[in-house]
Amino acid sequence: MDLTPPSSIGLVGGGLAAFWAAQTLRAQGYDGRLLLVTDEPHAPYDRPPLSKEVLLGTRESARTELLGPELVAELDLELVLGDRVTDLDVDSGRLTLESGIRVPVDRVLLATGGRARALRVPGADLPGVTVLRTREDAERLRTLLVAGGPVVVLGGGFIGLEVAAAARALGCEVTVVEAADRLLARAVPATAGEQVARAHRASGIRVELGLGVATIAGDDRVREVVLTDGRRIAASCVVVGIGMTPADELARAAGLEVGDGVLTDAGQTTSNPHVLAAGDVACSPDPWHGGRVRVEQWQSAQVQGVAAAHTMLGLAPPAPPVAWFWSDQGEVRLQVAGVPARGRDVVRRGGDGDSCTLHLDAGRVVGAVSLNRPRDLRGAMLLIESGAVVDPALFADESVDLRRTARATSPSGRR
Repeated sequence: MDLTPPSSIGLVGGGLAAFWAAQTLRAQGYDGRLLLVTDEPHAPYDRPPLSKEVLLGTRESARTELLGPELVAELDLELVLGDRVTDLDVDSGRLTLESGIRVPVDRVLLATGGRARALRVPGADLPGVTVLRTREDAERLRTLLVAGGPVVVLGGGFIGLEVAAAARALGCEVTVVEAADRLLARAVPATAGEQVARAHRASGIRVELGLGVATIAGDDRVREVVLTDGRRIAASCVVVGIGMTPADELARAAGLEVGDGVLTDAGQTTSNPHVLAAGDVACSPDPWHGGRVRVEQWQSAQVQGVAAAHTMLGLAPPAPPVAWFWSDQGEVRLQVAGVPARGRDVVRRGGDGDSCTLHLDAGRVVGAVSLNRPRDLRGAMLLIESGAVVDPALFADESVDLRRTARATSPSGRR
């Protein structure tokens, strides 16, 4: 390979990052060969609805599709479904597929995503024990939920809590088991985790904290979950939501630098200038606070896919927006912006079920957590972006519109 403009680009993976990369490449004028290979039997689709609308039955899984036949034709995209890239030869510039097909490429985007972390306890392979990562997972899990019976969700992160809320809405008896001493321990401050726990308990969900699973018991299918304190919880369905691991095997085999995922620069280029990585598999610089991070979020996959497309064409990627993500859990809409953990001071607006906390460092907003207050969250994002120093007393006053405050401040640059 050389670094002349590409005439053939291979997108490996069928997720959001690859989808946005394909659209952006064509939008920026790329007219060469464009190939997308995914080992799933479906074209790229949107995953957030799987744990909500698809489980509830308000949207068919087929309607999560992002890349229909018309768009495939419009993008002049060679779409290879149900096949897997088994070898990436960065020296010769070739992808080898499991089917034996070999494809020459000038640039490669690794958007291989991740896989659900496996539960390593006896009984984890019993029928009725499942994860939620793909369309097939969602369809299988919905069948289990609509059958009724007690549901045990292992893991108090976003996926686990979204599934728990959906199961409860379908009338199931639900128990969430989390090994940490609070919900969402890695994602939000303790106060927000406690508010979320109260909301789920109020909806009738049982929440068990600080406990692990000793074993899963059953016969022809799962019947109960045995906790590490010896208690037994009846279960007709067990959902394992204990995180994910990056699917970086192809990158490792190709000799690329890998840490917690495939290491990239700000333009998503890996240790080989012809290979880029984006989405859940990529570990990239944090443009706002420094360091390197692998982010498992919808917005990050979109932003990185767009950035990678620009980089492959020799263009400067757009400036990254403030990091933001959301989670709909029944009556709770949780939104997080920036990096709340970097804040030294906290200002809260609202009450338990309807609040927004602003996390400040030296008077600047560096993060925000909203429960059912999207208006405040949008204002906080503008404040993070401006980098302005504002009197914290203004934030606590609920009559103050954060968006107007942000627009009235003079940008002082990113920190």
